[in-house]
Amino acid sequence: MTASALPHPAVPVAPRPVLTSIALVGEHFGTATLYLAAGALGLIWIAPELAIGAYPSPHVAGVTHLFTLGWLTTMIFGALHQLLPVGLGAPMRSVRVGHLSFWCFAPGVGMFAAGVATHATMLHHAGIWLVGTGILLEAGNIAATLPRARARHVDWAAIAIAFCFLVSTLGVGIVLLHNLHTGFLAEARVRVLSAHLHVAIVGWALTMIAGVSHRLLPMFLLSHGANMAWTKRALVLLTTGVLQPY
Repeated sequence: MTASALPHPAVPVAPRPVLTSIALVGEHFGTATLYLAAGALGLIWIAPELAIGAYPSPHVAGVTHLFTLGWLTTMIFGALHQLLPVGLGAPMRSVRVGHLSFWCFAPGVGMFAAGVATHATMLHHAGIWLVGTGILLEAGNIAATLPRARARHVDWAAIAIAFCFLVSTLGVGIVLLHNLHTGFLAEARVRVLSAHLHVAIVGWALTMIAGVSHRLLPMFLLSHGANMAWTKRALVLLTTGVLQPY
């Protein structure tokens, strides 16, 4: 039997890399950086109000949303468009919807923040509709992407839970915006505002950070076989804490 006739050992085929849209990630990161700079300038503007404790003022609310929506949320959206294909092996369901979400959300944040800060009704109404459309498009795109993941670990669950809280944050925010014109919340306004902040910070941002960190830290530290038990406990405690009545 000649050498060419001998059976060749099976050569393992490397898995095909899951491609992501660099342009989609880049436009989110670039815009988030611009909003961070705008928020820093706005922080100087509202410093006198912060010094006297006027935290619920429209100026403070407008600048706060430059950080929470413009910087933090935009950055998270961009990071997920990189993490899902690379970390979870789940290509985005639709890159076009990702771009459409961005072009609704990114300008909407600026319009909304400026409208709230300057009492411009038409501006902040147009802004919240754009922001809401962008969030719902992104949430729908993520919801259609997660089932395609090769593995469903704690980071997968954290992303799903965090987006549920993001949509809830949007709903409470719309209620607070309506209250600016009608005052129907009366003395309950502070309590609803506290719930809005609590769900946004703990339910959306912190839950997402906890879940994504579980995926990213082993990648950055070149470690394998990370124990998920503590991340699972953190996720349960965070979710339970957010759902506690006020």
